[in-house]
Amino acid sequence: MAPKLGREYTMNLGYLVPEIVSRPKSVFRGIREEGDDGLCYAGTPAFAFPGGRKSKPYPNQIFLVFVNPDRIIYNWRWELSETGAPSLPRNYKTRFEKRLI
Repeated sequence: MAPKLGREYTMNLGYLVPEIVSRPKSVFRGIREEGDDGLCYAGTPAFAFPGGRKSKPYPNQIFLVFVNPDRIIYNWRWELSETGAPSLPRNYKTRFEKRLI
């Protein structure tokens, strides 16, 4: 039996993932923590869905969408943004090989 992932997971996939992939603030190639040449799309969406309820985006956080080399989305999550650069994920210079946008 598949695990129950919940409303927040579903809302993030249905609303935030498409928003960030279609209008990213930054895009990176080469995800060092994954050891692949995939892409990471990053941005601050219009909303967050804590517990599945529509809310303002989390302060000082950015939403990341990870795409493997076969162009399949395999992960997404909120993370802290870089201090002084809210459109970038924390430690982006060491986490990714190259910034594309």
